[in-house]
Amino acid sequence: MVSLSPRSRRVVLTGHLASREAPTGAERSLALLAAGLARRGHRVTVLAPGPWCLSGELEEAGVQVRVVPTRPCWLTYWGSRPLPVVLWKGVRCAAAMRAVTRLAAALAELQPDVVVVNCLPHLAAAAAARRLGRPWLWYLREILPPGWRRRYFARRLVASGAVLVGVSEAVRAWVVGEQPSALVDVVYNGVPIPAEVPEAPAPRSAACGPWWPGRAPAGSRGRCSAGAGSFWGSAAPSSPRSRRWFRCSPPATWCASPR
Repeated sequence: MVSLSPRSRRVVLTGHLASREAPTGAERSLALLAAGLARRGHRVTVLAPGPWCLSGELEEAGVQVRVVPTRPCWLTYWGSRPLPVVLWKGVRCAAAMRAVTRLAAALAELQPDVVVVNCLPHLAAAAAARRLGRPWLWYLREILPPGWRRRYFARRLVASGAVLVGVSEAVRAWVVGEQPSALVDVVYNGVPIPAEVPEAPAPRSAACGPWWPGRAPAGSRGRCSAGAGSFWGSAAPSSPRSRRWFRCSPPATWCASPR
């Protein structure tokens, strides 16, 4: 595992998405990590692929945000797609690798001690980090179904030379399942806790799809997606009573766990 000593380090985090309005969970997690490192005295820069709605709050937290246009490789989806769609995604993935030069130039200018690549689709940032020759970490959030894509990405992860970190045991399991020699640490997504947590009002209506008609859910709530590694691995209820009522399988929409 890459460790940061008490002295200040230059850390560069690379994001594969830059939402203009509502950030995804992966973006929010990356922002929390960047702000937390800055609070600990490290010099942190985030390379975003475009204008980002979280830039303002990150800059207030002492994080530098730079825009380096890139595109993710969307061959990391769950489920099957028609062959023409897969081929088109492959073409776009190859075109996205043209951003490696731009990212490598930005990393060479910043000269970081550690590079963090956020999410499996950010292949261009992974290639740029590897080219730099500094310690780098690949933060994995996706789960791939059995098949050629899982085998391909597992081989690529092991050969990358990166420190591999998954957001859940489920993410770790698919990589190690394909490549038993892989070393994957598990670090769950952080959750910011406010200084004062108000007591939630009692729920008045059910809101969890066809499984719980007339039942008022309370507790965890998230989108049911087989490819969302943090949902299956870390966000699912842990108590026996919660697990008894937590029923969710793709392609569901939303569900919640009772207390």
